[in-house]
This record gives sequence, structure tokens and C-alpha cells, in this order.
Amino acid sequence: MARDITAHKRLEKELRLTNESLEQRVTERTKELTKTGEELLVEIAEHKRIEEERNKKINDLTHLIDFSNLMSNEVQEEEIIKHANLILKNQFMPDVLSIVMMNKEKNILDISIANPPVPLDKFARKELFLNPSLCRVIRTGQSFLVRDIGTDASCECLLHKIETGGYMCIPLIAGGETVGVVQMIKKEKGYWGNAETHRLISAYIGLMANAIHRVRLTNITKHAAITDALTGVYNRRYFDDMLEKFTALTKRYNEPLSILIADIDHFKSINDTYGHIAGDLVLQQVTKNISNTLRKSDILTRYGGEEFAIILPATNMASALEKANRIREHVESINFDSVVTGKSLKMTISIGVANFPEHGAEYEAIVTAADSALYKAKRSGRNRVEIP
Repeated sequence: MARDITAHKRLEKELRLTNESLEQRVTERTKELTKTGEELLVEIAEHKRIEEERNKKINDLTHLIDFSNLMSNEVQEEEIIKHANLILKNQFMPDVLSIVMMNKEKNILDISIANPPVPLDKFARKELFLNPSLCRVIRTGQSFLVRDIGTDASCECLLHKIETGGYMCIPLIAGGETVGVVQMIKKEKGYWGNAETHRLISAYIGLMANAIHRVRLTNITKHAAITDALTGVYNRRYFDDMLEKFTALTKRYNEPLSILIADIDHFKSINDTYGHIAGDLVLQQVTKNISNTLRKSDILTRYGGEEFAIILPATNMASALEKANRIREHVESINFDSVVTGKSLKMTISIGVANFPEHGAEYEAIVTAADSALYKAKRSGRNRVEIP
């Protein structure tokens, strides 16, 4: 009996120890499974983050490629700027987006885009537009970034103030020259702390600048093909093309059209006496003075040698004769003091005038009529205006 009780107690103890061991193992395994579950959730979350990041990069790249294709196909600078404004606004959603361009001839800045519209005196200091070198970005050709308006030093030129966020000014560099600046203001806190965002914006602006450079080079080439290198006015090729087009338009709208063909009198004697450099100077100065007498709608061309041809749209015969005599009198009144050192030269000009439809229904006939009138002026003693 005693042995049975002892054996029973021993079994109870063994059972208790076995149960405790099992409970400990279950607890440890539960902890292991819980840890594994947490790690799995972390891994799932990380995988989701990586996938979202990958999808965003693919999406960004797709939009960038689309933008590149758009910029590559555009042939007008104004359209490049307009499209860039819309796409940058949609892609990055800045609170303010502005594009300012250099006016190289006047050495001033022009606001091409301000989105939303901002009055000039609220946008930036007036001196900036009159003296672009005050802009650090234009002066250095380097981007300027203010990550946090509360802690970073901001540009002194900017008058449009924000309380939170920051902004970025990126140069438009075309052919190694800064031709403008794109500014993006974003009030969202921490937005400008992302270096990937900076790189993406810079990529867009770089594509925009390349497109502007390409269009400008194309325009230079086109302009050179229709421009006289010596005088800077249009050449005969342009005159022929435009006269044909204007003649067609005048027929359609039943409007008058006149042309003048002018020739500098005794020009050969200038070349023979003083040399071709003096002759070139005379041509340049006569061109400048004729230009000063014309309307913006009139087209002045160098027809060949010392001859000039002028298209006068929507001009009847009486007005054309008046214009021709004004040109003749103006040239006659000029003292050409800078052509030959120590001499003041006087020049005169002969002009033939012809009109559509009075002297022809086709542009070739009008040119022939004006030529005939010019030779009539020459034969009649020069320094004259004649009609056929």
C-alpha cells in the first residue's frame, strides 16, 4: 500500500513537471510565432513601401519621357513655356510657379508666366527686372534652394512672402547661357528636404531649356536664310515669297497693295572712289534711314547690290507715292559724315512705284512695273520718284 502511494506521488510529480515543461515550451513557441508574425508584418510593410516607391519612380519616369517627347516636338518658344507651365503645375503642384526670361537685347527680365497671377510689385524687387545680374541664379547659373523659409536664408529679390515651406529657383541654361529662371514655391513643410524631388524638377527644367535652345538655333538658321548679312534686313528671296503671298491676300480681300523699288544714285562712284568698305557703310546707313520712315507692317528688303524693294500692304497708289517721296527726301537730307574720315558725303535715291491692281494682277507683273518705273526715274535725271 505504501509503495503504491509513493509510486502515485512520483507519477503526479512527473506529470506536473511534464505539464510545466509543456507549458514553458508552448509559451516559448508562442513568443517565437508572435515574433515571426511581427517580422512578417514588417517585411510585408517594407515590401509594400518598396513597391510603392518603384511604382512612383516608374510613374515619374513615364511622365518625364512624355514631357521630353512634347518638348522635342514643339517648334515655338512661347508654346514650350506654356506647356512647361501646365505640366510642372500638374506634376509638382506648387503653390506659386513663375517663369522669367531674359530679354537679351534690352538686358532686362520679362515675366512669361506667373501662376497664379502676381502683381509685379508684389512678386520681386523692381531693380531685379532692370538689372538681371542682381539675381543670384542668373549671375551664377546655379539653382537656389530654400528648404525651410523659417530657418534658411532666403533670396533678397523675392517679395512674395510665405510663412511655411520653401522654394526653389532653377536656371534655364540654353547653349551654356542662362536665358531664364523657373521658380517654384511650395508651402508644404518638409517638401524641399527630398533630394529626389530636386533632381526630378531639375530634369524637367533641363528638358525645357534644351527645347528652347533647339528652337532658337532653328530660328537663327531660318532667319539667316532670309536675311541680308550686310544690312540686316530681309533679302530678295524673302521679298519674292512675301510679295506672292500678299498678292494672293489682296485679291481675296480686295485690298490695294503697293511696292517700291529704290536704287542709290551713283553708288558705283562711292565704291570706285572710296572703296567697298565705304560702300558697305553707305548701304547700312541708307537701310537704317529708310527703316525709320516705314510702318511696322511695311517690309523692307535688300533686292540686290544697291537696290531695295519695299512691300506696302493695304496701301493705294497715292499713299505709296507719298511714302516714296518721303523716303527720297529723307535720304537726300542726310549728311553721311561717318563713311569717309574728314568728308561729309551726300547721297540721293531713285524710286519706282507700282500698285496692285493698277499695274498688274500677278506679283511678277507688279515687280516688272516697279522696275520699269525705277529705270524711268534714272533716265529722267535720278533723285526722283516715278510710276510706270
